[in-house]
Amino acid sequence: MGSALKDLGKRSNCPFLFYFEFLYFYFFSNSKPL
Repeated sequence: MGSALKDLGKRSNCPFLFYFEFLYFYFFSNSKPL
């Protein structure tokens, strides 16, 4: 899970995009616990 977040940070160059992806990943993990 931590590695996935790190991968998201590496892929996204824009801070806003990273923030949006982080929120999306956060809500997605809450909806469907991995």
